Amino acid sequence: MKKILVADDDPHILKLIETRLAANHYEIITASDGLQAFEKIKSSSPDLIVLDELMPGLSGYHIATELKKTAETANIPIIIISAKTTMQYLFEELGVFCFLSKPFDPQELLRQVQRAIGKPPEDETLADGEGDSQDQDAENKNPEQIEEDTDYGNVSMTGGFHDRSFKMSDIRHLPDTVQEIQETMGDSEKILIAGPQKFILESLQEFVKTLGYSAILSFETNDAVKQAAKAKPAFIFAEIVKGRDLFDCEQFYRVAKENPETRQTPFVAFCYESVEFEEDTLIPGDRILIYSEFNLSDLKKGVHEFLDKFKS
Repeated sequence: MKKILVADDDPHILKLIETRLAANHYEIITASDGLQAFEKIKSSSPDLIVLDELMPGLSGYHIATELKKTAETANIPIIIISAKTTMQYLFEELGVFCFLSKPFDPQELLRQVQRAIGKPPEDETLADGEGDSQDQDAENKNPEQIEEDTDYGNVSMTGGFHDRSFKMSDIRHLPDTVQEIQETMGDSEKILIAGPQKFILESLQEFVKTLGYSAILSFETNDAVKQAAKAKPAFIFAEIVKGRDLFDCEQFYRVAKENPETRQTPFVAFCYESVEFEEDTLIPGDRILIYSEFNLSDLKKGVHEFLDKFKS
């Protein structure tokens, strides 16, 4: 049976694709974020990959780019499904098999899947009506509805620090106004860089080395809190991503500013320009570095400027 990895952070769309393709005798492996998708691709060796573009952790573009670099995965056909039609040419340059724009036609997706890896022997034609009742709700949802259905407000923090569930409303008020805390870069040559996207953090690690700093990397929220308290870095850079279950930058910021050891450590958050965050975020607006998703040089330039700004 042909094996297909399907990745989308929207549960309705994920179920829609899974139901339709499974009904036509394909084996389906699902992933709900980019990091999970990348791990499952490496471990399951699918015959075809169907990727959403905008996902927490790793975007579809970054996954496709990494897969095309490796001999073991370079020839796996990739179908991209995205509302960001302006990116189609970028994916075409990468050599993906097909780009479908959202909202997409499930029948067209099935046709493209069959073009890429053929029809299973048991299924020469689409099973008429099969899976339609389960698909209809997902097909009828518009992007605004789907966004409203996605709840990132509650996060369960596990590990050594905050073993509790919390809502963003729980952390709005600190003993002092965070924005008024004086941040001063210390004498340490260590910089803590935290976030879930390993390749971005490693790229920044190599960059800050050229500026004379050593970098500590952390990929999980609780670990970032521990590393900050232990290392007492001169500076903290942390990534804002969609989905706090992957990495909660605001929670990290709150704890860092409550801890006397890191209270005055300069803290800068960075994120893609496409990532949305709360307007009333605890992190001051002038401490959020927004950069183009496909321009790490833009991010590095911003990092350099912040380091120069706070250097004593």
